[in-house]
Amino acid sequence: MTHRHGMSYTLTVRIDLTLAEEIAVLARQTNQPVSAVVREALSRHVAETQAPRATTLLRAAGSVRGEGQSATNENVRAQLRARRARR
Repeated sequence: MTHRHGMSYTLTVRIDLTLAEEIAVLARQTNQPVSAVVREALSRHVAETQAPRATTLLRAAGSVRGEGQSATNENVRAQLRARRARR
């Protein structure tokens, strides 16, 4: 269940009692609200999950070599001008 409040959302999730207790202990140890601990954990998980995909894409982005025109802005504009001229 989610609820929208301005620029944030309220998210309701079910977790087991053991995890809830571990989160509460961590919140007390770090002197943070439980919601802050959960937000940080979720943010870290999302970042770590997306990082391998982003790294792979960045590695591949500069790896294309060979003959032919690269897709620079000037080449794209030239192709568009040529198409318009043919119409």
